[in-house]
Amino acid sequence: MSPIDGVWRAIRRYDLLPRGTRAAVAVSGGGDSVALLSLLLELAPRGGFSVTGVIHVNHQLRGLASDRDEAFCRALAERLALPAHVERVDVGRAAAAAHRSVEDAGRRARYDALERGREALGADRVAVGHTRDDQAETVLLKLLRGAGPRGLGGIYPRKGRIVRPLLDVGRAQLRAWSADNGITHVEDASNADVSNPRNLLRHEVLPALERWVGSSVPAKLARTAEIARADEEFLDGLTLALFGRVVRKDAHGVSIDVAETAAAPLALRRRLLREALRRAGVPEPGFLDVEALRSVLEDDAPGVDFPGHVRGDRNGRHVVLSLRTTADRVSPFRYPLPVPGSVWIAEAGATMEAATVASGASVQPSTSDGPIAVVAASLLTRGLFVRSWRDGDALRPVGLGGTKKLQDLFVDRKVPRAARHRLPLVVDERDRVVWVPGHALDEVYQASVSGKAVVVLKLTRVGRP
Repeated sequence: MSPIDGVWRAIRRYDLLPRGTRAAVAVSGGGDSVALLSLLLELAPRGGFSVTGVIHVNHQLRGLASDRDEAFCRALAERLALPAHVERVDVGRAAAAAHRSVEDAGRRARYDALERGREALGADRVAVGHTRDDQAETVLLKLLRGAGPRGLGGIYPRKGRIVRPLLDVGRAQLRAWSADNGITHVEDASNADVSNPRNLLRHEVLPALERWVGSSVPAKLARTAEIARADEEFLDGLTLALFGRVVRKDAHGVSIDVAETAAAPLALRRRLLREALRRAGVPEPGFLDVEALRSVLEDDAPGVDFPGHVRGDRNGRHVVLSLRTTADRVSPFRYPLPVPGSVWIAEAGATMEAATVASGASVQPSTSDGPIAVVAASLLTRGLFVRSWRDGDALRPVGLGGTKKLQDLFVDRKVPRAARHRLPLVVDERDRVVWVPGHALDEVYQASVSGKAVVVLKLTRVGRP
């Protein structure tokens, strides 16, 4: 199949350039992108689309060679009577500023520039020159990194406004067509540097594989990518349906139902958790992130911190992914609470009051989940304190008949992790927990004998809890 036929088949098969589409072409000056421009100009009348111009991005990584490529692309566009949108991006500086590799920074800068170029040229889509050989190299790289079906899907024919009409065409075939048609290009000397993993695959690994199994290796790897993309598309549909049933997003974060998620097949579980991490704010969650979240979900492991300041914690029948902001990280606090008297707790945005009520006075009994607690005054001979939660804190909640750790109490009562360290606890002089406002009163301190003197504790919130 000739390059013309391969590109035409890809355009129709993947609906890359429907009739009426205005397409800009990304041209680096290399053989693949220059050939793509010529092929699309030839096919435009047949396909009913138009080529609106050329986009070139100068990464400024190769000095005079980068400037030569830019000049070549400007001259090519002028010779073809096409508008040219050219951008210069200092990728080296961008990589250092963002603490990214030059390759990653270059890719991000390139696609940002392509979008700006598309808008400037009034195009609907941007065609880029990835070939079947690029696809084979990508699949091998993903395989060596331990990717699943999504990664093995390699380069997609269309992603957003980016289209890749050359994915069914081999590089050697494309170069032969260009030579036959007198189409010239410039060579990037850095493509010969085998210290770059992709170049190593291109110049040494793939040729060795072809000597072993034949010259159809790129085609077979491209077929693998096509099968993986179809499988991934099907599994994505199942995952989104499951996601709608078991995941909720609210003010506290992304909440995942443990039981329903655990009942799903492992393949769907992993995809669902990856999507949940992404929606919670984890940038590009990978396999290790997913497995860490699985351990919290399935093994009741301790909470996990993820990139992007996201925290995952078990909270009763759910695992909650919440964003940890600077305001959520509260320093431990401890204040004396005079009896009678009050104390302002800035970390909680609340006031704690302690009022004494003499013997024989009528007092409304407190409830475990309210803002008021009534405790026996006789047990508070040495005063009270208000402090933040500490690991290991426990009490004997009224009516439970046993001791319960506050960690377990918070999980049962679905108290968000960020709110736990802001919740002011009332403790005695021995640092034993007397009252957890809104959640539990220790039965030892319960005012159980009518007519005895009591202390009424009241929490009044003013600011953020």
